[in-house]
Amino acid sequence: MIWGPNDEKATVDFIDECIAWESKSPRLHYDFAITLKENGKLIGGCGIYLKDNLRQGVLGWVLHMKYWKQGYMPEAANALLSFGFEKLKLHRIYATCDADNYGSYRVMEKCGMRREAHFIKNRFGRNGDREHWYDEYHMR
Repeated sequence: MIWGPNDEKATVDFIDECIAWESKSPRLHYDFAITLKENGKLIGGCGIYLKDNLRQGVLGWVLHMKYWKQGYMPEAANALLSFGFEKLKLHRIYATCDADNYGSYRVMEKCGMRREAHFIKNRFGRNGDREHWYDEYHMR
């Protein structure tokens, strides 16, 4: 991730922002918790963020590594795609990721998204404990 890990105050501030976005008009941010069906345990989060006069959306997600490779993220991403196209009536939905992040772009591929661009040294951010310019995939 290019952000985090967050301390408790930053997390509370983020949740407060999510609650405030719910009442905005037009609403541009939709954030959702990812929880286990059997017990409601929080294991991650995801969202869709509207761009370009509410016609396009960009997806984002984070999942605790203990739950990687178990099908949770493709399920959540597919739910976001359905929500974006069916409920929000978006024209286009896309996502971006570090080109070295196999797990993230594999989730996109499992959802039927395709790679549209590979930008070289396109984004500056944190990868692990170091900051650097990294390549980025854009998929839709």
